[in-house]
Amino acid sequence: MTRVLFVDDDTRVLSGLRRQLHDRREAWEMVFAPGGPEALALVGAETFDAVVTDMKMPVIDGAKVLVQVVERQPSALRIVLSGEADPERRVDAASCAHRYLVKPCAPETLKLEIEQGLAMRARVEALQDARLVSLWRRPPFSTAGGRDLLAAMQSEATQLPQGLAESLDADDTLWRRVRQALSAAWVDEVTLRSTPDELASAVGARTVLGTAMAARVLELVDLGDGGGWTSALPVAVSARKLAREHGLPGDAAAEAFLGGLLHAVCAGESRDDTWAVLAYVLPCWGFPRRVVDAATACPDAWATCGEGHPLAAVLAARLLVGDSRAPELVAALSELGWSERVSAWKHIDRN
Repeated sequence: MTRVLFVDDDTRVLSGLRRQLHDRREAWEMVFAPGGPEALALVGAETFDAVVTDMKMPVIDGAKVLVQVVERQPSALRIVLSGEADPERRVDAASCAHRYLVKPCAPETLKLEIEQGLAMRARVEALQDARLVSLWRRPPFSTAGGRDLLAAMQSEATQLPQGLAESLDADDTLWRRVRQALSAAWVDEVTLRSTPDELASAVGARTVLGTAMAARVLELVDLGDGGGWTSALPVAVSARKLAREHGLPGDAAAEAFLGGLLHAVCAGESRDDTWAVLAYVLPCWGFPRRVVDAATACPDAWATCGEGHPLAAVLAARLLVGDSRAPELVAALSELGWSERVSAWKHIDRN
């Protein structure tokens, strides 16, 4: 039976959860911990499929609970259910959780989030794809600078925070890749000698942060030898070029660029389950839904994406650089009503 641990220092909340989730008692074995210390004792002694925790608790808060869950039971689904308002504490929690839910949360919403997360966990275990396992088990806080990158991405800052700009500049490998990518796509605005602040001024802080986070994601899935990054760049550069040539605004073209980078996480993969898992975990890294949809080409996005969506540009860029899923890409472009543009795209991409 699926085992779910609920953690909250407010016994009234735990009583409410018992009552609201009563109809799941035959599917889930539910364990309730009245605080962080009790939760850590349980995590150290028993195995759980999911942990749902409050954030603001005395002695040991929810973020510290989830850090220990990552270390001791990394395959468990991690959900924060909290009314925490402090932005810094929310980032602490989000950087180690698969989902962050805000109190008050409707019972049906909570049930749905747990069930969807457990379904994704089951897919990860069934697929046994090392790339997806890494993304599931290692959240942003576990990578160098990942928590600070996530904080800046969620703040929607228009400039790079000073401390983050300095740490980026000090990380030679990461910063070399970020500059390489941005200088290839923004050839008139960026050089290989640009500083972090100069890049932010030229292409926008959100694009710089997203590129750095994409580099961290590719490193995490064991593409850090340069192979994955090298294969991602042509798609990303082409996607931005196609988006700009077809009149997409600058933000959408930048989203196409990031989607092109991230598609390399599972490039060449044809199983729908793989892309569904990727669509679930990438938002944990701060990427907006439009970028995630462009990277994963989820069919669910096809019906709702319009002319300004970056998805088509990434699909076309993948087709033009010789993606092994070419037949599926052609079918997707046809379903979107854009197949007649492929010949024009080929002309644009050569120039």
